[in-house]
Amino acid sequence: MDSVRVVKNGWVVVLSMLLPGLGHWLVGRWDKAIFIISSFLFHLSLAYTLLHMVVIEQPVTVAYIMLAIPYHYFYGIFNSLQSMHARFHYISRQIVALAGLVFLTALLLCLPIDWLYPFKQLICRLYPVVLLFSTAVYFLLHLRKRSNGKLYLFRISASLSMLLFIVLLLLQRYIPIQWSNWLLALPIILVIELLCLLFYRYYRQLSLGYRVDGGSVLISAVVIVGAYFVLQYSDYPAKLLESFHAPVIAEEQLDGEVGFVYELAPIKISTVDNYAALQLRHLNGYVSISIGDVDELTIYPKLFVASEDEQVALSVKEQSKVEVLFDEKLSIVTSLPSYSLNHYPRMNLNIVLPKQKRFLESADIRVEHGTLSIRQLVFFDKLKVESNTGSINVRNVIGAIEAGSRSGSIYMSKIVGDITVQTKKGDISLTDPSRDITATTLNGDISVQTKLLKGDWKLTATVGNIQLKLPQAADYELNAKVSFGQIIGSDLLQQRLKELSYTQGVGGRVINLYASNYILLR
Repeated sequence: MDSVRVVKNGWVVVLSMLLPGLGHWLVGRWDKAIFIISSFLFHLSLAYTLLHMVVIEQPVTVAYIMLAIPYHYFYGIFNSLQSMHARFHYISRQIVALAGLVFLTALLLCLPIDWLYPFKQLICRLYPVVLLFSTAVYFLLHLRKRSNGKLYLFRISASLSMLLFIVLLLLQRYIPIQWSNWLLALPIILVIELLCLLFYRYYRQLSLGYRVDGGSVLISAVVIVGAYFVLQYSDYPAKLLESFHAPVIAEEQLDGEVGFVYELAPIKISTVDNYAALQLRHLNGYVSISIGDVDELTIYPKLFVASEDEQVALSVKEQSKVEVLFDEKLSIVTSLPSYSLNHYPRMNLNIVLPKQKRFLESADIRVEHGTLSIRQLVFFDKLKVESNTGSINVRNVIGAIEAGSRSGSIYMSKIVGDITVQTKKGDISLTDPSRDITATTLNGDISVQTKLLKGDWKLTATVGNIQLKLPQAADYELNAKVSFGQIIGSDLLQQRLKELSYTQGVGGRVINLYASNYILLR
C-alpha cells in the first residue's frame, strides 16, 4: 500500500514540475488545476509582454512578476500533494469562471495585435493593484484554520493594510502622499481587527481560540513593499543598465555648483575678422557661447570645487586650466585635475564674441557633462555640438546644425539652416525651423511647431510621442505611422488612426513621422 502511494506521489510531483496544475488534475481537483495552469500562463505572458514592449516604462515590474512565477511553480507541487489527502473533492464554478477569465487575459497578452497595446499597458500598470486586492480578498474569505477552526490573528490587519495601500496608490495621482506618515495607521488597523474578530465570534457563536498568522503578515509585507518599489523606482534598472554603456568619465565623481567658488581671470583672444573654425572640448560644467559687448573673444571661467579642505580647493584651482591653441582652427580645451579619489571639479565657461565678429566658418563643440547653450551666431559651414550627459539649447543661429546627446534633451528655436538632431534618452523640441529636419530620439518625445514650412521633415520617436503644429496655409505631403498608440488630429481627422497619408494644398514638402505611442497633429 505504501509503495503504491509513493508511486502516485511521484507521478503527482513529476506532472506538477512539468506544468503547475497538472498534479491537481491527476488527483481529481480539476477546478483548481485549471485555475493554477491559467494563472501560471498569465504570469508568463505578462513577463513576456513587459520584456518585449514596455520594459523601458516599467522594468521593475518584470522583477515583481518573476517573484510570482516561482511561487506558482512550487505552490503547484506542494499543494498537489496536500490535495491527495483531502477527503472531499467538489468542483467550484466560481474558480472555473475565474480561471477562464485569467486564461483569456493571458491569450490577449500573447496576441501580436497593435490595437491591443493600450489594453496590455493597462494590464501591466494595474497588475500590482490587482495582486494586492486579490490577496486581501483571499485573506478576508479565509479567516479560520480548517483543521481546528481557530481564528487567524493579524490576518484582517494584513488585508486592511493592502486595501489601504491600494487607496493611497489611487490617490497619489491627484494629491502628494507622505508614505511614512501612513505607518501611524497600523495601530488603528489592529484595533479595527480586534473589533471585527469580536463581532465575528459573537455572530458565529465561536468558542475556539486564536492562532497567530505570521504567514499572511509576511506575504502582505512582501507584496506591499514590492508594489511600492515597482511604482516609485521603476526607472532605476534602466539607469543602472545604461551606466554600463557610459564612458569611463561617467564613473568618476563630478562636482556640481557647490563648495569653494573661484572666479578665474578672463581670457581674451585677439582675433581676425573671420574665424576659420572653432573647436571646444570640455569635461564638466555649463558652457555658454553668445555675442556681447566685448572687443575681443573673451572666456569667463568659473570654478567649483566640492571639497571641505580649502588647501585642496586652492591646489585644484592652480591646476585647472583653459588652454587656447591656434593652428588651422581656434581650439579651446579645458584641463581639470582629479582629486580626492577621482573627484573632478566643475568649471562653467561663458564664451562671449564681439557682435561684429559673430561669423564663424564652422564649429565642433563637445561637452562631456553639462548643459550647452549657443545663441546669436552665424556659421558658413556647419555647427556640430555633442553632449554626453546634459541638454543642448541653440537659439537664433544661422547655419546647418548637427547635434547629438546620449542623455539629455535638445531645444532649438529660430534656426535658419538644416537641422540633424539625435538623442538616446531625452526630448527634442524645435520652434520655428526654416529648413530640412531630421530628428531622432530613442526614448523621448518630439515637439515641432512652425509658422512657415520651408523644408522636408523626418521625425522618429522610437519610444515616445510626437506633437506637430503646422501652418494651415502650407503645402506638404504628410506620412505618419504609429506602432501601438494612435494618430490624433482634431481638425484633420474624424477618427483616430494607426497610419495616415494625405496631401495638404499642392504638396511639395514631405513630412515623415513615426512614433511608438501617439502622434498629435495640430
